Amino acid sequence: MLPKAPKSSQAIFAKELLDKFITSRPQGVSHKSIESYHYKVSAPKTSKKLLPAITEEQLQTLLKHCHCERDKAILNLLWYSGMRLSEAANVRASDFNWKGGTVVVLGKGNKYRKALAGNDVVREWVSRHDALEILRGGNR
Repeated sequence: MLPKAPKSSQAIFAKELLDKFITSRPQGVSHKSIESYHYKVSAPKTSKKLLPAITEEQLQTLLKHCHCERDKAILNLLWYSGMRLSEAANVRASDFNWKGGTVVVLGKGNKYRKALAGNDVVREWVSRHDALEILRGGNR
């Protein structure tokens, strides 16, 4: 029966450490050097999984259940721009460039970036309000 392949990065590094220990022991390498080798081995970085984006059909379903224009504008802006909710909460009417179809967003790390401005629903809301008023009561 064949041995099973290691399933985790820890198992792979444990096997690598054991192989190093076995091959270096007869050569007179001290146990301390093996310990220092273990500390130098770092686990590989795992990639972060992206959350799946909602489809346009799912967006339309959400919009059908929205009863106020503000919520429709927020959903449209988030879907078209891809910005975070916290970024959308800080967007003002002056941040929109309708000719270019963009909006300037203050993102993570206090860095500014451009995102798509959304559609006519967003434009209609922003033309009548200074902010999206994501927090109830208009306090942003």
